[in-house]
Amino acid sequence: MLKRLSLYTLLLLLLPIGLFYGQEPWQESANYDAFAHGLFYFTQTASKPYALITCAIFALFYFYALKNKKKALLVIGIMAGMVIVSQGIKSVLKPLVQEERPFMSALLSQTDMPSANFHQLAKKERAEVVKAYYKQNARQTPKWLVKHRAKETSYSFPSGHSLFVAVWLMLAVGFAQLAPKNRPLQKILPVILVWAWLVLLSRVQLGMHYPQDLIASIGLAWLLNVPLFMWLEKKKYFANWAEK
Repeated sequence: MLKRLSLYTLLLLLLPIGLFYGQEPWQESANYDAFAHGLFYFTQTASKPYALITCAIFALFYFYALKNKKKALLVIGIMAGMVIVSQGIKSVLKPLVQEERPFMSALLSQTDMPSANFHQLAKKERAEVVKAYYKQNARQTPKWLVKHRAKETSYSFPSGHSLFVAVWLMLAVGFAQLAPKNRPLQKILPVILVWAWLVLLSRVQLGMHYPQDLIASIGLAWLLNVPLFMWLEKKKYFANWAEK
């Protein structure tokens, strides 16, 4: 179990580590093309309220992939609990670390407003500051990205979107390891891995996070899921799953 979870964690880390060592410091793009717009739709799968739809899709998949519906409901409950706990930890860490998002650092450097004063504003007021800035100073930034940034004015570290996809990948890997003969559970792993990579890439490309934010979130997902699945494996409660 530990090796399997660690393997997929390393696979997930390949992208942010590559970005960390291979990219120049973030700068606002002069042209957000169709690829960037496509990444935006992937980032939305981990954004409120669309993340709830993503969770519902995964819940339905696991409900139908497992013949034993009582255990399927238990699996879904464990998954929901892990997503809620991990996002709660993220919400605690952000104001403690107080790292500014890349786009916010660029924005605030062009204004007279200190970062501390900006974050004392209400969420709606922060959104208006962002909208006003792009209306006056960055007309090349597309409206869909301005709207998204106006909603994402909290601190950067760690990345909630990255934690969301990393936790889902760890959950999928862990339960697939507990049911090695269940083909649907095995086949969905590469799908979730590619989806997670695209969400991670979107967070950096759209100026929402630094690569190190992604790395920390992936590491946190590993730390949360390893003890959970080692305990589940030891209990052997899922040893007799009805395979499909």
